[in-house]
Amino acid sequence: MTGQPHLINVIGLKKSGKTTVTEGIVASLRARGYRVGTVKSMVQSVFSMDTEGKDTYRHGKAGAEFTISLSLGETVLLQRHDGGRRRIEDISHLFPEGTQYVVCEGLEDPTAPQLQVVCLRDPDDMERTIQVRMVDQKSVICLSGLIALKGKGNLSYPLFNIMEPSGREGLTDLIVENTGGPEPDGRPSGPIVDHGGKWEPGVLPPGEVPEVPPIHHGGE
Repeated sequence: MTGQPHLINVIGLKKSGKTTVTEGIVASLRARGYRVGTVKSMVQSVFSMDTEGKDTYRHGKAGAEFTISLSLGETVLLQRHDGGRRRIEDISHLFPEGTQYVVCEGLEDPTAPQLQVVCLRDPDDMERTIQVRMVDQKSVICLSGLIALKGKGNLSYPLFNIMEPSGREGLTDLIVENTGGPEPDGRPSGPIVDHGGKWEPGVLPPGEVPEVPPIHHGGE
């Protein structure tokens, strides 16, 4: 993993606020000018991004080891393999050159050097989250997610509310500090923001912090 982007892993049980926290971290890092990508790890043991019967699916059934789907707005790589879920090391060659941070949601890969943001619904979830999600406690830098609405109880880690500007900026400061304070390598850019129900990319004025959608209570 030498020379690879810094890995930030947002980990937690279902409905703990992982996706919202991931959005907030990405938006805040991008607003500072960092080049950022994401990895979403699916909990399901059997899952496919492809759709049965579609052309790309038929390519795979014919024996293609990979399929690249080209559209006007996206380029998608479907790479087929046998066995279990791939590790970060196995897919790191897919990260575009110059990527500074990769924010992972739900990554269960103890072999990958990473900083972990643990999302909890309440303080009592900590022990189960560590066991179920294979969390290396030495790599945990803070807590976030729904627990921010209740308080961290007796847990000793810093707690950040991603829904508050001060919380987002504090969490991002902690990430940058723990990764050696790299210089931004891209143009500062705003996140996807809600303009009356229409999601569009926007450029933030200097000093403003990005908006994120409300915490989502469903899904992973």
